[in-house]
Amino acid sequence: MSDVEFGHAEGALKQIADRVVQAKQELAQHSAQMEADLANMQRAWVGTGGLTFQQLKAAWVEKHRVVTGALDRFHAALTATEADNRAVDEAQGAGMNALLNRLGAQ
Repeated sequence: MSDVEFGHAEGALKQIADRVVQAKQELAQHSAQMEADLANMQRAWVGTGGLTFQQLKAAWVEKHRVVTGALDRFHAALTATEADNRAVDEAQGAGMNALLNRLGAQ
């Protein structure tokens, strides 16, 4: 017999999904503060350097949007997988109960 385990602890994916939500919230807070700080710096910076700085800020905001989108998709995938796992487990349990009934064990 092998030592391979199947499945995971009940609610494990939900816990991870909750951590993803928490990470996204923390990232949003840091992002908002950073954007405010960058906006303040940008007002004081004119010329070519200021324009380049503005482009850098726009690129950073776009990357932040990409990361938060990825976190949203990851959260959705974890939640869907948890639901799928639960449905498969319930279906397998029902099948085994039916087999037990046929064997007269219940």
